[in-house]
Amino acid sequence: MKKFLSTFFAFFISIPGAFASVIDGINVGPAGSNVFQIGSIWEGLVSTPGQHLQGIGFIDSIKLESDSTILWQSGDNSRQLGFTFDYILASINVITPTISQYNFTTGVLQFYSMANGTFESDGNLANDISKIQAGQLFLDLTGANFTGTVVGSPTVFTGLGSGFLDVIGNAGSANAVFDTDSKFDGSIFHDMLFNSSFTTSAPGTFYPIVGSIDIYGNTNEINEPKPLSLLLLGLGLIGIGSYTNKKKFKFNIA
Repeated sequence: MKKFLSTFFAFFISIPGAFASVIDGINVGPAGSNVFQIGSIWEGLVSTPGQHLQGIGFIDSIKLESDSTILWQSGDNSRQLGFTFDYILASINVITPTISQYNFTTGVLQFYSMANGTFESDGNLANDISKIQAGQLFLDLTGANFTGTVVGSPTVFTGLGSGFLDVIGNAGSANAVFDTDSKFDGSIFHDMLFNSSFTTSAPGTFYPIVGSIDIYGNTNEINEPKPLSLLLLGLGLIGIGSYTNKKKFKFNIA
């Protein structure tokens, strides 16, 4: 009995204060950490207010923001993390003949956990969106206002974009983890923020615009066993062990 007690308390003391969160094969980091996701994007063109900017993307890696420790890379646990997005172009502000600001609103961005190697683009946006959305819904977000600054001509340009994101409901398996209200836009808090860079793609490629995206967020604790719960469970087992010893019972746990 003394040996059991010493073993149990040694185990209890070794338990970390926060648990790593692996959801649908994607490691999103320990509870309370700041993480960022690095990904690639492919999207269409918009030129008139009211048009929808639609596209797809894949996350290449998830890292701790503090020291860039890699938590997950595409292909780990035989999973990949794809996403689709849809924003409405609200207005265009022409700053100079070669610089314009595109203002978007009412955005939706959804992440899907997919078996590695199941996606292959055929160059058709609607088909590619359907393929990604056949995966497990991982994170369901709505986009606050998003601004993109474009430099160049209407057909050949580069640009930078930024915006905030908020978790919608609880349908996504990782929604509760990222629903943190931790990113401040100067007036209200949001759950995540992103920065993107993009450029017109080479002739003959599937999508007219290609680019990259960094998405920043914080993580909550998920429903993992807590140290206190484990302590109570252990004490309960100790009680059972003591009782059965007194009764001279013996049982095995498979």
